[in-house]
Amino acid sequence: MGALSPEALVAAAMVGGSARRNSAGVEARFKVGDRVMARDIHPRGHTRLPRYVRGKPGVIDRIQGVFVLPDSNAMGEGEQPGTLYAVRF
Repeated sequence: MGALSPEALVAAAMVGGSARRNSAGVEARFKVGDRVMARDIHPRGHTRLPRYVRGKPGVIDRIQGVFVLPDSNAMGEGEQPGTLYAVRF
């Protein structure tokens, strides 16, 4: 799929679309109730991991499904679908 024209991008944004993907071939690493530890990372630029949970323990609360990884997709590295978890800290 090639780049969208500005007009096509506006039209696509107005219609919207789901980032949910088929879970075939994407195996969840964790299950509900698993104890996890948030990575204590300090990358340059944007991250979806808030500073206040870095290095903190949590518990997998829900498995939301498989979704496009927005960061890699925005950088032109493809969708790289992965499991999205709700973690309780």
